[in-house]
Amino acid sequence: TTAATRAIGIVLIPAEALIEEDGKNFVWRVGGTLVTRVAVVIGSTRDGNVEVKSGLAAGDVVVAPPVAGLSDGARVRIKPPAS
Repeated sequence: TTAATRAIGIVLIPAEALIEEDGKNFVWRVGGTLVTRVAVVIGSTRDGNVEVKSGLAAGDVVVAPPVAGLSDGARVRIKPPAS
């Protein structure tokens, strides 16, 4: 998982977090212990990150890369980053 970050008023997520289906973009957003599939509108891509114009706010946690078998309302456990 990774948190959406804000750079000079722009919300960025890792490009690997995006799911594209039928010309639309989605991400899995983590809220507590549950995931929700959220539609996002994206902007430019740079340095492996994608600008999110709507659908997420800075600080939202997304699953990156998406894990096979996730569904809306699925319970998840966030692993701390390897040190």
